[in-house]
Amino acid sequence: MSKLALFGGSPAYTGSRIYWHMYGEKDSAALKEVADSGVIKNGAQLEKFKKNFGEFAKTEYVLPVANGTVSIELILRTLGIGYGDEVIVPPYTFIASVSSILYSGALPVFADVDPSTFLLDAKAVEKKITPKTKAVLCVHVGGRPCDIDALKEVCDKHGLYLVEDCAQAVGSEWNGVHVGLHGAFGSISTQNSKNLSCGEGGIVITSHKDLYEKALALYNGGMVDGKYVAPGQIRVPGEMQCAILNSQLEALPEQIAKREENINYFLELTKDFTFLIPLKKDDRITKDSRHLLIMRLNAPLLKDVGRDRFLKALNAEGVPFGPGYVAPCHTAQTLKSPYVEKMTGRKMDLSGKTLPVCERLSFVDGIWCYHTFFLGTKADMEMAANAFEKVYANLDEIRNI
Repeated sequence: MSKLALFGGSPAYTGSRIYWHMYGEKDSAALKEVADSGVIKNGAQLEKFKKNFGEFAKTEYVLPVANGTVSIELILRTLGIGYGDEVIVPPYTFIASVSSILYSGALPVFADVDPSTFLLDAKAVEKKITPKTKAVLCVHVGGRPCDIDALKEVCDKHGLYLVEDCAQAVGSEWNGVHVGLHGAFGSISTQNSKNLSCGEGGIVITSHKDLYEKALALYNGGMVDGKYVAPGQIRVPGEMQCAILNSQLEALPEQIAKREENINYFLELTKDFTFLIPLKKDDRITKDSRHLLIMRLNAPLLKDVGRDRFLKALNAEGVPFGPGYVAPCHTAQTLKSPYVEKMTGRKMDLSGKTLPVCERLSFVDGIWCYHTFFLGTKADMEMAANAFEKVYANLDEIRNI
């Protein structure tokens, strides 16, 4: 039995170390083009990116924005959602999904997630609907699309908007259609960690011309044809952000294919590891951009070691899996603040309200790994699988760390 690296043994993983972002000459040339043009806002790069991304996602209606938080707020305001309304959202997400709802003046209402996907559960959503509910904000965590068919059925039945938070899912498709184009709107993040990034930015997309035109009124300061027609804000990204996005978009399809190839290989290598539980397969997912590889540890097989000690030993072997969202949004103390009450007109009483599936994934058995790790080689995947096997074989050694 190999000695764990945690206790002085040789690490199982000695493979590629890929740093994000992967910038090159095309990015430098794009930035120089902006600098030479003397135009740093509302110029050729913005229009080029709208066209390029529209062709990539197959929609005419693209609005690049300053970041992936204001994008959701813009969407909710466009849909007329605000003070006194409710929006159903999963707790297993980054806090921006929730804060965007608060910024609109509406109240976030949490519905639990499906343990086999980590994504919003349509059955749980239906139980949370009240006369004040106006929309469901589903989040495609890790790049995997939610069960859009089930969520649309619930939304259509109750007359609600479906809004897709695609922050981590650029390039993902459900039944051959890019995420964000199935409901009213989609919101994409191009923040620093994302698969398509310019440091900080976002994109709003839709398949509905009428909604797109409404969003335009709020997008650029509320002005249309030289007149202020809405209480809008300036949300337009600068030319340098758009230049980087244009350059990075060229590399995205190849990177998605590489991640998919490596993740599928890793899952094949680990398919007989009873202590690992992969996400449920769904043939309706025709493309998964794989921002994250999300899995569960089979906690009863860990001999009381638990997830965190297992991951500590795995990380020492050189494999960068982490515990995922360890602070689910419905536990955030900020939601109980007087400021939130002032924004929404109501207190958020979360006392005694539990979301057991989300809490198990957050606190007990959820694990994930970022996309950059899967831009390596097949040999990297073999070493990673060996590291998992090595740690599991040495559970008795790490029980007391």
